[in-house]
Amino acid sequence: MEGVKEFKTLEESLEAARYILPESLYKELVETVAKEDGLSEEDKISVVKETIRTYLRSLAQPGEAVGTVAAQSIGEPGTQMTLRTFHYAGIMEFDVTLGLPRLIEIVDAKQTPSQPLMYIYLKDEYAKDLEKAKEAARKIEYTTLEKIIDNIEWDLGDRVVAIVINAEYMED
Repeated sequence: MEGVKEFKTLEESLEAARYILPESLYKELVETVAKEDGLSEEDKISVVKETIRTYLRSLAQPGEAVGTVAAQSIGEPGTQMTLRTFHYAGIMEFDVTLGLPRLIEIVDAKQTPSQPLMYIYLKDEYAKDLEKAKEAARKIEYTTLEKIIDNIEWDLGDRVVAIVINAEYMED
């Protein structure tokens, strides 16, 4: 195997991996290989060798233009995100943040994205029945008090706060 020596035992291959791989990758490899009962020792050795080989191939070579590679790695998905925004043009229910604003959210690692979006694929029983689909959506939708109230009234003398609920929202 190109650049990776042959190992006779699993312990020998894991020992080599310990010196080559980053600690987090090594720990995950050990845990995964140790838990896998369906593989022979020879197969486990192959997994370790392939992991080492893949890791070594992923390293940048001295003199390689890593800035250009990094820019491409961000630029290509960013362009794709921007193009995807046009697929949702004119769909009122889809208020999505894609393209450059979404890329900024990802790169800046914002705690609360401005437009969180998740695709949820429904089982057939829900996908074919609109009411069941709406019921499932209601169960997982993030709802704040701000969404369900019409008004807040308070009486400081009696120390009472009354919250007027939006009946339409509650029905839905």
